[in-house]
Amino acid sequence: MSEAAAPAVPTFPIPRTCPFASSAEYAELRDQEPISRIRMPHGTEAWLITKHEHARELLVHPDASKNFFRPGYPAMAPQQSAFIRKNEGLLVPMDPPEHSVYRRMLAPELSVPAANRLRPYVEQLVAEHIDRMLAGERPVDLVAAFALPIPALTICHLLGIPYEGQRFFQIPPLDTPYEERRAIQGEVRECLAEHMADRVRNPRDDMLSRLAQRYHDAGFTDPDTLNRLGLNVLLGGGRLAVTAMISLGVLALFEHPEQRAELVADPGLAPGAVEEMIRWLSVSDTSTNRIATADIEIGGVLIKDGDGMVIPNDSANHDPDQFDRPEDLDLHRDAKSHLAFGDGPHQCIGQHLCRMILEVAYPALFQRIPGMRLAEPMEGLPFEYGAVPFTVRSAMVTW
Repeated sequence: MSEAAAPAVPTFPIPRTCPFASSAEYAELRDQEPISRIRMPHGTEAWLITKHEHARELLVHPDASKNFFRPGYPAMAPQQSAFIRKNEGLLVPMDPPEHSVYRRMLAPELSVPAANRLRPYVEQLVAEHIDRMLAGERPVDLVAAFALPIPALTICHLLGIPYEGQRFFQIPPLDTPYEERRAIQGEVRECLAEHMADRVRNPRDDMLSRLAQRYHDAGFTDPDTLNRLGLNVLLGGGRLAVTAMISLGVLALFEHPEQRAELVADPGLAPGAVEEMIRWLSVSDTSTNRIATADIEIGGVLIKDGDGMVIPNDSANHDPDQFDRPEDLDLHRDAKSHLAFGDGPHQCIGQHLCRMILEVAYPALFQRIPGMRLAEPMEGLPFEYGAVPFTVRSAMVTW
């Protein structure tokens, strides 16, 4: 009798088949094999972590590293590793204690008080863009007219750099060639480098000037301040994640008119509603990969030193052992334990800014344009399921 064939190892990423539902494959794995093997797009294997309790344990584990440079790190593509290796000194792949030094320099600029100081600016920005939408032609692209400029302008205002005329503020399509994506990232770095150098010579009352001063006061002479402080990440991936959350969140509220009406009637519901929306959508699903720097035993499984770990927060955030009826959008839910921003030393440092923008944007849009609705079928929208972040490139709306 021949031996039974070994079960096939699934390939990551496991795609969504619906913009508002987590993968059924995640649910099956959580039940049957919550720590399992997964094959990365370029052929290497890693561990897939699907349960909330295991995900949280690993995200805070001292032997679970974010270091992209370690052999075996589960990069999404070979080109990603190649690009990262040409840009050593990045904040994101650093581990404590080095990572903590640079993160402490950036943290005051993105704290809760700092985000609250920006709130009046964001409220004005949101009001002005809604005014333009109301005064313009219909239908209008929600992404181009609102979801993209609001976070971009906010972050530019925070940094103290101009917004106009920068190609990298657009959303590159998922099929954009790697070299073109690298060119756009290079433009981001070049723009920021020019402004940072100017602040060293001519300090102002803005974030770049304060960061340059802190860097100098700490005795650092490395000229590549931008990599070490992660400003390109804030302006790039962080901004696009907020754009995705605005766009997809509005579409989700189109699908849930009763909850939308509650949010409009009670703006005090906004903080909890935003937390639930962040959990439910989990747009940066693939941003929490790690690599073991020592043997780790978890859930009865031995993860060996040098093994890659894929920890999709979309699966963790839809674990029924952590959230009751996790597939339901419930704006009254206490969703604070979600892992959409990660956890541990690499928890998203821009999370307070993200929350504040969404708390302003969602209620204002539906209060000012109560009859807003999609002008095209939902199923025809250009969702980019494999992108980081998961997003929609455009969405025509009318009222």
